[in-house]
Amino acid sequence: MPRGDIVLAKASGGEPIVRRVWVEEGGKIAVAHEDYYKRWQQQRVEPWTFAIDKADVFKHDDRLFQALEAAYKQKRKGDAAGDGQLTKLWSQAKPYGQ
Repeated sequence: MPRGDIVLAKASGGEPIVRRVWVEEGGKIAVAHEDYYKRWQQQRVEPWTFAIDKADVFKHDDRLFQALEAAYKQKRKGDAAGDGQLTKLWSQAKPYGQ
């Protein structure tokens, strides 16, 4: 898995996030926020990263991300339909690294 790949990931509660791959660690992938990754590129300051289960990391798809983000906002507003929409949309995401 190349360092720097842009990926779509499922954070807690099904929140969609876009991050940069830093390193694979067993069954997890450490990812970094874009700002931290750019700082590493420019200043070689190692980014703050966090590990996400491989099963929750997907190939980046901007259209899918936007749809997921809208469904997540709907869920956060208390609309129960948002949960179902999130589940449906996440099932369309393509696993990263395959």
